[in-house]
Amino acid sequence: MKAYLCLLILAIVCVAPRQEVFAKGGCGGATSTGKGFSCGASGSSSGTVTTVTTTTTTTTTTGGETGGTGHRFKSGSAAGTGPGLSGNLCSLLSNYSWGSNCNSGQYSDVGHHHKGGSTTTTTTQTFVICNNVIVSSAGITCTTRWSLFAHVDYPGLPIDTRPYPATLNRYPSVLRVDALTTAVGSAGLAYIPAGGGSPSNPMPGDWRRITLTLTLYPKKSSAEVYLENIGWISLPVGELYSFKWNLPSHPAAGGGPTAKQVGQLAELPQDMPLYTNYARSPYGLRCELAWQQFEPTCLLGPDPNGNYDCDSNRGHHADTWIPHTLVHEILPSEVKNLPPAQAADTNGDGIPDAFWDLGASIRRMNNANSISDPVYSHSYDWGNVWYWAVREAQGQITWP
Repeated sequence: MKAYLCLLILAIVCVAPRQEVFAKGGCGGATSTGKGFSCGASGSSSGTVTTVTTTTTTTTTTGGETGGTGHRFKSGSAAGTGPGLSGNLCSLLSNYSWGSNCNSGQYSDVGHHHKGGSTTTTTTQTFVICNNVIVSSAGITCTTRWSLFAHVDYPGLPIDTRPYPATLNRYPSVLRVDALTTAVGSAGLAYIPAGGGSPSNPMPGDWRRITLTLTLYPKKSSAEVYLENIGWISLPVGELYSFKWNLPSHPAAGGGPTAKQVGQLAELPQDMPLYTNYARSPYGLRCELAWQQFEPTCLLGPDPNGNYDCDSNRGHHADTWIPHTLVHEILPSEVKNLPPAQAADTNGDGIPDAFWDLGASIRRMNNANSISDPVYSHSYDWGNVWYWAVREAQGQITWP
């Protein structure tokens, strides 16, 4: 009963009156169920407030002990502070917060098994991992208050084309979105002394082997391609798309810049004007924080000396490293100052739910639609834009 009173006191006294200030974005709203954790307040001056919430569900049945092991998490006593964590951790650590508002020495059941039933407390908490998320056309960076940041580059869209880099007006031209791949970027820290300990002398609440991972993954199996003087077209991955330009890339028809101005097109006359084209595909962004936390637990059975000192004299105190993984899907609405061109609405409801990958890598195909033919094989990369020259055939007059 004391355990549940402590949790109730935490919810009323610790969490409700105290709101931590977080930067809007980056793993905000991440949820962990079953074990407590601390991601820390942002420290940002953005003024965005995120309330830390705790929901506890308890199921109790009676019965004798089994011979197995379980663990119970301490909710009282005193805690030190470490870099990046505030002195009052009560509203951030819940089960793992040691403060004057909780009775010292009380424990809450988590996965403690008994013969004939179990006593389980499930805790759901909401925190912020990243205190800032920076999105650009090149990639995404998540920063934290622990001098830990991860970056992931957009994988880019491989677009296969022919004939390239120049085609003829009213001549069948072909393109293909070859693949949409997943990109991963990660970074790590060896140790965070959140409980006041050290690697050689850990204290409850300390973290070790921390890894922050960002994953960009395709939300659809198609991409959108914009061809100047034609417009946007949707291309399923791997399918060939055949089309014809009805106008040459003449400046009067919107053509320009020239081959000399964009570079990489030494095979063309350098004064030849080009059509400017784009490509994009929506990507989801997943953030994952994995770490081990040194936690005070109550293990069933006696200690090596045969003593019991917790769980109504059914177990003994021990501190051990417990693995944790926290995964959160970052939405465009969570990113402050997101460039509008990066926000993708995949279901047409007017609410962005993904990020556009705008990078295009152009690869030249032969007439059999192969990019591996050494005679034709070549790639071009201008970042978030690409070019195609369209000229009139001999004797053909279509413009002006």
